[in-house]
Amino acid sequence: MFTRYSTYKVGENFDKLNLHGTRLGIGFYNPSLENVTVVEAFDFIIDEFGKQDMMVLVDNHVSDPKWCCDNNDGNGFFGDQFFDPKEWLEGLSNVANRVKAKPQVVAIGMRNELRGPNQEKDNWHKYMSQGATIVHKANPNILVFISGLNYDTDLSFLKTNPLNVSIGNKLVYEVHSYAWSIGSPNDWNEQPMNQKCANVMNNLNDKAGFLMSGSNPNPLVMTEFGMDMFDIDDKNQRFMSCMLAYLAGVDLDWALWAAQGAYYIREKENFVTEHYGIWNYDFGTLRYSEFSQRFQLVQKKLLGMTFLLLEKVE
Repeated sequence: MFTRYSTYKVGENFDKLNLHGTRLGIGFYNPSLENVTVVEAFDFIIDEFGKQDMMVLVDNHVSDPKWCCDNNDGNGFFGDQFFDPKEWLEGLSNVANRVKAKPQVVAIGMRNELRGPNQEKDNWHKYMSQGATIVHKANPNILVFISGLNYDTDLSFLKTNPLNVSIGNKLVYEVHSYAWSIGSPNDWNEQPMNQKCANVMNNLNDKAGFLMSGSNPNPLVMTEFGMDMFDIDDKNQRFMSCMLAYLAGVDLDWALWAAQGAYYIREKENFVTEHYGIWNYDFGTLRYSEFSQRFQLVQKKLLGMTFLLLEKVE
């Protein structure tokens, strides 16, 4: 998006993807955006967030624009088919410089959910330190979010080999958690709730929560968790109860996946429902009517910043 595709126009992208029939959102509400580049559209959206007094974390998801994520999608780890580390560093630099004058952008995420057969700790250290240094040099006021391995569920290797990067107090680690992240999703129905939840909490502490303790604690944010808002079953409810208790108990800031109710295109299919979306497709109503009540505890306890995640590609 910020390197090889930066001159593509929004309308041209829709045309290339044969999305004429699903262009109603932009075409109706913001038709002028069809004639600007994808990077200029990014600016427009970020500026609107600023007008609404929102703070934004710009998150780097993929290099080849497609649905994320899969072990073998070519986007999983440095050096994969579509994941050129040099282009990735160039993209991070471009974004960090571009948002300098946008104080509403408070953070940049290095890469979403590193994964796949090629993930390896030494290269993780090498490129994460390079990326964080480049972003900090370009924009020293911005927070730098660092993700771990295995779909951002594992930072435990930092216990014996901390990340060697000098960016002051701007370093933040992130972790993700879903019903399937630890064990089988069916465990939530088949195991005693207290036992399953305790196992999940202990695993989170072992893989990531340890960063917040010790003689040199680090900031940690749960940058993704969520539940199926389309099919609210016992499994989803139990997972969410456990996760909300964990977030409140350790005082962890969080971001929920996801806001949108649908996609223009996902995995080559048009207008696909996002089952984890808070809103229905038109953003008019909540898909899960009890959502607000379920989140009252963490909303009251964590009255600091909450982030809206924006995907970006290089």
